[in-house]
Amino acid sequence: MKNIIKNLRIGVDIENIGRFKKLDRVKDKEFLEKIFTKKELAYCFSKKNSAQHLAVRYSGKEAVIKALSDLANKPGKSNPSYRDIEILNGKRGAPSAIINNKHFPDLQVQISLSHCEDKAIAFAVVMNGKQDSYISEFENIPETIIESISIPEPSKPTTEKIKPKKPSSAEKKDSEIDAVKKIISESFKIDFDDITMEKSPEDIETWDSLGQLVLINNLEKEFKVVFEMEEIFEIASIGDIYKILKRKNAI
Repeated sequence: MKNIIKNLRIGVDIENIGRFKKLDRVKDKEFLEKIFTKKELAYCFSKKNSAQHLAVRYSGKEAVIKALSDLANKPGKSNPSYRDIEILNGKRGAPSAIINNKHFPDLQVQISLSHCEDKAIAFAVVMNGKQDSYISEFENIPETIIESISIPEPSKPTTEKIKPKKPSSAEKKDSEIDAVKKIISESFKIDFDDITMEKSPEDIETWDSLGQLVLINNLEKEFKVVFEMEEIFEIASIGDIYKILKRKNAI
């Protein structure tokens, strides 16, 4: 019994469904596909109230990540991404979860999902052992439904090039910081002038796990970079975001 308890890891998460209600399958394609697999999206958007199903699956992924937090910090391990964790419903309606990550090959996940009108909650139990195989009711869904929707980039108008005056190093840094602050302001709906490099998730109410994903998505679009999972977990303040972007030569 002691060994069984020692090998069990648990995680729980609760989300506000209202934050998922404005998500559109086409308009928010890039953001959605950072979190959910094609099969998950096909399932959620096949339902009348897609927000409930998106929220509860996101909550499930958060619960699994929390359960794995102690393992992910060990040498040779890497935090799983949201897409590494797939949560689908079987033919009888019960949810099942699998982890598609080479660092966690021998773990079973048991998950329970529930929601009411405005809240979604998930409870995950992770234990040692071979993952159960499962067949989702969407396992054989046609590719025409689950395939990604490509949205062409708008063409840029040609303008006459004017050689700008080279800014000083101080002016350049101020401009870079302002560019980061602009994205922070837009992502969290807070006043630009209230933002400092020292601000952290504890200082900004909307900077939770979902807010972090919105922020990362906006940063990647603006600065044309990709944040690795390790870099996302590295962010403890706005100053950390600036350092990561500098390291990537994005600003």
